[in-house]
Amino acid sequence: EAVAIAEKIVARAIVQARDRIEGERAVIDAYNKAEDKRVLILDDRNPWEVVALTFPETLFVIAPRINDGQWNAEGVYVKKGSMERRIYFPEAWAGKYQQELADVTGIPGSVFCHLGRFMVTAKTKEDVISLVKMTLGD
Repeated sequence: EAVAIAEKIVARAIVQARDRIEGERAVIDAYNKAEDKRVLILDDRNPWEVVALTFPETLFVIAPRINDGQWNAEGVYVKKGSMERRIYFPEAWAGKYQQELADVTGIPGSVFCHLGRFMVTAKTKEDVISLVKMTLGD
């Protein structure tokens, strides 16, 4: 019985490791394909936090949210284990929701900006890209 349980645990660990490696490869591919290395755009929700640290010019990662079709943009961490980000969204956006955020940004699809200004959510990929570009001054 113990061997059967151990086999299941090891098999699951192998699947998790493979998934992590494939996810990290997707982040590296996104970086290599990015025209603007300051912004990585992922088509799937992949573990980007550690890999993005290896790209010093990368400031934001854009990725779809799970299950609701909306998109997030998050600032990249300064270093592993830190909660500090390389860049933050504008102070005027902090803690704003939906119409209030849309009024401040001029982007109708704006959904939310975290009070800590490290993450924004928008209804579409294009909307969240626009929010990031505004933050970068583009």
